[in-house]
Amino acid sequence: MRFRLTAAAALLLFVLGLIVGSPAHAQTSKGILAGVARDESGAVIPNATLTATNQDTGETRTTATLKDGAYRIEALTAGPYTVTASQSGFKSFKASDVSVRTSVVTSLDVTFSVGGGNETVTVEANASTGINTENGQLAGVIGSRQLSTLPIFSLNPIEVATTVPGVQIVSQGAGFSNGVNIEVNGARPRANNFLLDGQEINDVGIGGQAFQPTIPDIFQSFAVITNSASAEYGRAGGAVVNLVTKSGTNDFHGTVFERYAGSGLNSLDGNLRQGIIHGTKPAGYIPPQRRASISTPTASPPAAPLSRTSSSPLARCSSSATTAR
Repeated sequence: MRFRLTAAAALLLFVLGLIVGSPAHAQTSKGILAGVARDESGAVIPNATLTATNQDTGETRTTATLKDGAYRIEALTAGPYTVTASQSGFKSFKASDVSVRTSVVTSLDVTFSVGGGNETVTVEANASTGINTENGQLAGVIGSRQLSTLPIFSLNPIEVATTVPGVQIVSQGAGFSNGVNIEVNGARPRANNFLLDGQEINDVGIGGQAFQPTIPDIFQSFAVITNSASAEYGRAGGAVVNLVTKSGTNDFHGTVFERYAGSGLNSLDGNLRQGIIHGTKPAGYIPPQRRASISTPTASPPAAPLSRTSSSPLARCSSSATTAR
């Protein structure tokens, strides 16, 4: 008996030691920038210095390429970056507007040209449409522009996840899960993992979103990982949806919005347009013919003709002019 207790205690201490002694890998909302540095012939360039600068905040991260020319910068705040690279015997490399996205790997390869170090080759890059060459993960990222321009009727940004291939909304009234019920690649809505800035917001009872902020303006972007999510996420066999809130920049900014939920802008179906109403008419219903009469301007009565005996100077002038003719 004593041997069993001692063995159990030793095993517990061993497990705790592994947990405390190993680095923690949390579910992250940051992005990763990775690629390979090569020359124009395709040969890899080791030991090149590479710097990524956030264009919104000025945050700078610097690294060096490895022996195989590869580089990797992790935990980058999502946003536009300027990437510069240099190596002796080559022209400096500069790429502007490199879009690092939330929770996914952004691929950017660096190509050096032979020349002096005081020369710079500048390219306009948009890595948001690049192919992920780092792993087999499939994901779609909904950016701030889509969140601000696409209609979100429920004010829950997960509604816009249907723009990602393989995602569809299923019946909201069927009780599949909490919040917006999305089905990804045929998996049940309860199989998804929902995160807010990397922290779980899952409903532990029926799945879905237990926490549902209905202010779309607070979100910078969100990622929908539809297949082969990395081990840091886990938990679910469906999609991983990671909402990321906006962070500060070097410019003062803010937004104000108003939501109009009245019926004044509602569309009418064919029956209402034709005035075909069966049963009790809804409150405020106006038949089509009455609607037309209401919008018709009222005509003014015709003006009475001026009398020749009027004492008005205008009348006297008109009378005199008539008599003279």
